[in-house]
Amino acid sequence: MNGYAQQAFTAHGPGAYEAEAHRWALAGRPDHAAHLYAAALDQRPDDVRVRMMLADCLVRCNEMAAAAREYLQVALGYAAHRRHAEAMAICHRVLQLDPSVFVYVAVADMLRGIGRSARVLCARAAEAHLAAGRMADGLNMLRLGAEIDARNPEVRRRLATLCRSQHMLRDAVIHLSEAGRLLLAAGNNAEYVEVAEELLSLDPRHLETLRELPRVYLRVGEPQRAVAKLSDLMRVQPGDTVGYEILAQAFAVIGRIDTSLSVLERLVSELRVTGRTKQAAEILARAERWRLDDAAFATALAALRAPKAPPPPPPARPRPTTAEGTVVLDIRDLVVPAAPAHDEEVALDATDLVDLVDREVTVSLRVDMLRAVPPPPPPRPAVVTPQPTSPIDIDDIEIEDTQVRRVGPSGVTNLVFDEDSAELLGQDEDLQTLRMVARHLLAGPAPMVATL
Repeated sequence: MNGYAQQAFTAHGPGAYEAEAHRWALAGRPDHAAHLYAAALDQRPDDVRVRMMLADCLVRCNEMAAAAREYLQVALGYAAHRRHAEAMAICHRVLQLDPSVFVYVAVADMLRGIGRSARVLCARAAEAHLAAGRMADGLNMLRLGAEIDARNPEVRRRLATLCRSQHMLRDAVIHLSEAGRLLLAAGNNAEYVEVAEELLSLDPRHLETLRELPRVYLRVGEPQRAVAKLSDLMRVQPGDTVGYEILAQAFAVIGRIDTSLSVLERLVSELRVTGRTKQAAEILARAERWRLDDAAFATALAALRAPKAPPPPPPARPRPTTAEGTVVLDIRDLVVPAAPAHDEEVALDATDLVDLVDREVTVSLRVDMLRAVPPPPPPRPAVVTPQPTSPIDIDDIEIEDTQVRRVGPSGVTNLVFDEDSAELLGQDEDLQTLRMVARHLLAGPAPMVATL
């Protein structure tokens, strides 16, 4: 407060400040009027009317940021008294003067109190923040708008676009998924297709969208695209029950009735085997609406609705018994199936056990005990390591009758001579030296064994 206003403060009350400020404003001096209005607000801070006139004077003084702050206080005052229309009008004035003061922490409670109609303010504030490069403020205002108007898919799509531009892909997928749910609830299939395709471009494994998008394609008359999306679903979630149901519906829509019924039969049988008979009945009930004017299709569905009885077991083969009541074992009871490969496991069930009944005791034999034991593999030939050779001195060789002896430190070595080839079968002897001995010994009537 300047000296003039301070002097006025000592001589006048709030009403006098306001009157004096009004005269200065009419005289074309909004700067003096602003000081006097501020002095009046020091004594009556909740006076919305005086604060409004102060903000008007600040605008005339070209102090836009200060004026925007005062207008925002006026809006908060109106909202506190549930004068929501006046509050929203003042908020638009704030955004026109200086959007930077219109931030989440300052206006969130007020806009929540106003309700869904305040979404427009959130969107306008977010655009202003984003245009000025204040990404965090813009994102917060968009989130506030989505919170205030939770049933508006456009806010979610705008949020997703902003998150995608900031590389916040996880948040973008969440907002697109919520937008898709809202569009489906509103029956807007065309926009849902756009949102779903955008979502799958960010997250190709989004299971909810992969399941719902084929249904929407069927509703809008594009069964070929539905089948294409189902192939993506089967890659992500093989054996998915919802996927098989949609696939059967797609085939029914395009007129491939036999294929549709085949898929339905497989699906319903699988559900019944796993104990989900209620789910199977619900799928068949939905299938009745696929082709309302097709009597043959309805008849086939009725046949699927009646569960098929399991095939009867084969009759038991009578077995002869002896006078004492002992069952005679038939050779057919011991028939063993072909042995699997080495990397396969043999699964034994009750038929793999054979009971041999004696008068004293019953013996159970496993069928695998009756399989022939494969012969052991042939032994590998021993690898003979060549021994180092050593020269033989002719003086160390003694001939006695039919034996040849070698005198040496390593003991006695047996050498065998082949009579046909007259070759010496040995490794550590000098063949040049012993060949004479071999010829001498082989001259006899039979092969000789030379011990050297």
